[in-house]
Amino acid sequence: MRAATFCVAATAVCGLAGVCLAENLAATERFSGTVASFDFKGQYSNATLSVSGPNGFVASATAKSGAPSLDLSRQGSLEDGLYKYHIVAGTQKKAKGRSALDNGREHKSSEQQITASTSGTFRVKGGTIVRNQAVAEPSKGRKDQ
Repeated sequence: MRAATFCVAATAVCGLAGVCLAENLAATERFSGTVASFDFKGQYSNATLSVSGPNGFVASATAKSGAPSLDLSRQGSLEDGLYKYHIVAGTQKKAKGRSALDNGREHKSSEQQITASTSGTFRVKGGTIVRNQAVAEPSKGRKDQ
């Protein structure tokens, strides 16, 4: 049983290793009021910005060229808390894919566009986006001193 489980896990890991063609996306955060936007450092296309937050908040925006921008207030009032964003975009680079089995049909190009992505967080306080700041932990001194 252990050998079978190991084989299944090893096959899954090896099979997925060739599927992920991604690199880091170079982007600068631009937060203003309730708008989350980014400046890309490089040429990217077909970008998608996804944001999730407290109590099931989910919003997304796309852009064929350039960086997408998202006004979070269009989804209603914003609750205070931590929000997460994820951006995925296509690069100018292409990677040669594995050749498919010969099924007797005309062969199509097996090149795939390499994508780039980045993720991060921001906070909303009082209905507007605020910069993330390190939260200082209270000192844990001994009470018997």
